[in-house]
Amino acid sequence: MHADTHHKQLFVKNGKNMLRIKLCDIVMMEGSDHFVKIVTIQKKYHLSKSRLKDIEEKITGIAEQSFCRVNRSYIINLNHVDEVNDNVIQMGQSNVCLHKSYYVMFFTRLLVI
Repeated sequence: MHADTHHKQLFVKNGKNMLRIKLCDIVMMEGSDHFVKIVTIQKKYHLSKSRLKDIEEKITGIAEQSFCRVNRSYIINLNHVDEVNDNVIQMGQSNVCLHKSYYVMFFTRLLVI
């Protein structure tokens, strides 16, 4: 696990409440219109009334080595990638497609030997 995400966190607005989520617990974030679904290792889903691009900009600099945009709708936590088969990224029971425009950035951030 990258050290930069271990103690970092973000807060997600949930009505009048704010919920703390550790960045290292986030598996992926899925954007849809003006909402982002945050999937954590506990299989909890948290909706944020934000755009994926806005969240991407906020985590850049504090956790950019751990998170990577892989297509128009997904940002994934590289620490939770189990397998990559061609353009399909497997993360636990979930599969996410890697778009060709993000291919170089994705493989640059992975430690491949």
